[in-house]
Amino acid sequence: TAARVLALALRLLRAGTLAADIAWAASRLAKLLPLLTRVRDELSRSILEVVALKGPLNISELTEELRRYRGSASRRIVSSRVSRLAEEGLLRVDVKGREKVVDLSP
Repeated sequence: TAARVLALALRLLRAGTLAADIAWAASRLAKLLPLLTRVRDELSRSILEVVALKGPLNISELTEELRRYRGSASRRIVSSRVSRLAEEGLLRVDVKGREKVVDLSP
């Protein structure tokens, strides 16, 4: 787990993230680590990591971030995976008008 957190922190630094943002992201990553043990597939792990690092995102924003983060992502597949993660209690999905905003569960 420590190696995974270090790898995520390095990704933040490469992206030019500010120190204050890193502290915020570190607190969210600490919340994320117990959740990662419950997830088996790479896409679900990536979704949780991106939401932890970037904060609440709608499905389109999440898909774009995943494309930057891992190279590929389909909006349809991301949406279905987010629904499954929400059913498992790992993510919270708030409906705001026509969009769904995804965040870590409290």
